[in-house]
Amino acid sequence: MKEVLSRCLSIVMLMLICVSLFLRIDSQVFSVHADENNAGTFFASSYESDQSQVLSFTPMGKNSARLEGFSWKPQLVESVNTVKLANDSLNVSTFFEEYNVFGKNEETLALQIWLYFDTNSLPDITIGFESDDKSKKIEWKITGDNLYNLLKKDFNTFKYDAMFYSATTVPWGWNLISLPFSMATTKSDGIVIDDGQSAYLDLNNFYIYQDDTSLITIELLVYSLTVTESAITSITCNEKQAFCHVEFNDFENIEENYYVGEYYTLPSIDSVFKSIWIGDVNLLGQNYRNEQYYGIEVSSNGTTTDEYYGKAVLLENTEYSVSYMVGRGNGNFVALKSQTIKATSYGTGAWFIDDEVDINIGEEYELKYYVHEVFAGAIIEFESTDDSILEIVDVDTSKKVVKVKGIKKGEAGIIISIYDDRLMNSKYEDGLKNENLVVNVEKESDPVSTVKVLLWISLGLGVAGLIYYMVIAIQKSRNIDVK
Repeated sequence: MKEVLSRCLSIVMLMLICVSLFLRIDSQVFSVHADENNAGTFFASSYESDQSQVLSFTPMGKNSARLEGFSWKPQLVESVNTVKLANDSLNVSTFFEEYNVFGKNEETLALQIWLYFDTNSLPDITIGFESDDKSKKIEWKITGDNLYNLLKKDFNTFKYDAMFYSATTVPWGWNLISLPFSMATTKSDGIVIDDGQSAYLDLNNFYIYQDDTSLITIELLVYSLTVTESAITSITCNEKQAFCHVEFNDFENIEENYYVGEYYTLPSIDSVFKSIWIGDVNLLGQNYRNEQYYGIEVSSNGTTTDEYYGKAVLLENTEYSVSYMVGRGNGNFVALKSQTIKATSYGTGAWFIDDEVDINIGEEYELKYYVHEVFAGAIIEFESTDDSILEIVDVDTSKKVVKVKGIKKGEAGIIISIYDDRLMNSKYEDGLKNENLVVNVEKESDPVSTVKVLLWISLGLGVAGLIYYMVIAIQKSRNIDVK
């Protein structure tokens, strides 16, 4: 009997552990769902609404990706002066049940809502929930001035907003606003239990509308609603997102390994930009990849040319400034990033040490040449400009020596031609050629010139000896006695 009871107790304990684990997991799921900025109720997937009011444009998440789900676009209702403002409602019958607010102290609850404003204008706005018969409601009213104070941005942080717009014209974009339940401006009887605990399960309809004092039509979007447990006591903006979002890829360093005379291929749009949005427009979309929205300015020595992404540019100077431009489609462009191209010159690629050499007919002469390091593995050819005057006898590439021979009197040069794969992307695709040497071929060399020199020396010595003996003879004659 004791053994049976022991087994039963073990089974009960095991069941309790499983239930405990299940409750812990369920609690964690609720916590994540309620507290994460990117979690919430996605209207298009959770509630029925007109498909024309369902948009895939959502707040920006991590890694330049939009948050999952969809946003909801409230209907615009014509107001004064034919201005249209948001005024719409949506049935969200399971919303408060999903967040299990029954029995929770409303002093600890807040509604988080993602709102998108497509203009700089901020009319008063009302956000709330109500029952089907409209007898119960809770709502928050925020004046335009209070909205401005909530949403205003530091343009040192939102620098791209400041580039594309002025501080008074940039739209407000996506903002995550927290509305404490305790700060609701209207709260009907019957939705709060006597002990301060809340019961909002009858509030099946969400509504939002703007006042009629605005002079422009404003498009408003709602991404998600989330109930959080929070100790905040005032309406706050938890997150402000840039209206103009720009993120760059780590594209190649263009400050080295380029040479004058070669072409530099400007990077493509995708290699420069990882993400670029102006409001709800994704400028990386196919409809915007044109010169109406993109451009590049290339400047050097005071001259600027308009180029385009992926185009090849001939480097004729040693330094260029490259500015990557993006526009809003109105003809005005903003330079979002600049880089410098530094090109070095390899000159003629290969050259002789001497500029001018004199040799005789029939004489062989060795000419020393140099090759720029960039052409260390290139094919190099040598050609006389006139084979009848100057002949190339031999080329020693290891010693970098060209042996030539004078054929007849005259003047000739030697052309050095370089052929290399890198020149296929330059203006020298037919070869880089240089003729920096002039060879003067003079009179015919005399093979007996050495014998002549010896004969002249012998003659000189003979004359010197003769003079010497004549001087001695004269001296002796002066010393003879006269009788």
